[in-house]
Amino acid sequence: MKAGEIERLYGALSLKEKVCPVPVQVLDTGLKGLGEQRLALCLVGKVLSTALINREAFMSLIARIWRVTEEVEIEIVSEDSVKCEVVDGGELKSRRHLNVRGKSTTLPSITEKNWDDIKFGVDNQVDFYAVSFVKDAQVVHELKNYLKNIHVIVKLESADSIPNLHSIITASDGAMVARGDLGAELPIAEVPLLQEEIIRGCCSMEKAVIVATNMLERMIVHPTPTRAEVSDIAIAVREGADAVMLSGETAHGKFPLKAVKVMHTVSLRTEATIPGGTMPPNLGQAFKNHMSEMFAYHATMMSNTLGTSIVVFTKTGFMAILLSHYRPSGTVFAFTNVVSFVFCLVVLDLIMLLA
Repeated sequence: MKAGEIERLYGALSLKEKVCPVPVQVLDTGLKGLGEQRLALCLVGKVLSTALINREAFMSLIARIWRVTEEVEIEIVSEDSVKCEVVDGGELKSRRHLNVRGKSTTLPSITEKNWDDIKFGVDNQVDFYAVSFVKDAQVVHELKNYLKNIHVIVKLESADSIPNLHSIITASDGAMVARGDLGAELPIAEVPLLQEEIIRGCCSMEKAVIVATNMLERMIVHPTPTRAEVSDIAIAVREGADAVMLSGETAHGKFPLKAVKVMHTVSLRTEATIPGGTMPPNLGQAFKNHMSEMFAYHATMMSNTLGTSIVVFTKTGFMAILLSHYRPSGTVFAFTNVVSFVFCLVVLDLIMLLA
């Protein structure tokens, strides 16, 4: 099959009016033939992905195409179109991606363009890098070797990351539970269990953990959240998350300031009810093996007994991180003369930085 034939055959992917009152466009992008049975999806002149494509491969690869909350099933592949049945419909916006359950992308986690962007960030002294769709710890090691002192947050949003959770978290400086894509790639009932597992794993390894996506989804278009969303924030806080994060609510929502205020208020109210000195699972045994953890543990116990705050002087932030994850009842005041650590440590629960 020649490149021109491929372009004509797969030039349009769309949902047909057979199951919809009007056509709904799935993909509006140029297709560029790159050779025998190979083509690239292009958007505004930029190559997004490259894959071997023919009818048999297409049919064997895709049983279902998933977006975050909507689902379509492939029905018929003809010479000039793909007919699909909309199982769960919804509004389709521009630049959305597709999730194919059970299939992994062959694209690297960090592309050549990403490296250019990373260099730009290094030159401009960014504090964090967040790596999307991390599959294993290798990409984290590669990035940290390049960045040296800049912290790396891994976004756990791919089914491929689940078998490698321990090694990925160990290699990183923190993790984000990106529940939107996790819920698209895995059965949705697994997401709260994974959230708890990831938070517990991060706490046991003294890593920062952020819970994100769909926290206050209703507030994108409404001024108040649902009661379930409020409970969702509280659960994340009680499970031990260092931070909860908004996305669409502030990126394009109608009530961004109200959403931030709701999340802030619920988080503070929930934190006030958590018993002081409640340690995450497994940390009670960790201090027995390391002197620094022993100091952090006993400092926390004394602080809880006396009802006082803790003052720590740090150049690397390590002791402040340990103290944070032992969850003392008082505030940890961390003094440092290394300005780059200030913003990195502020994300950790209970720490107040003085530079």
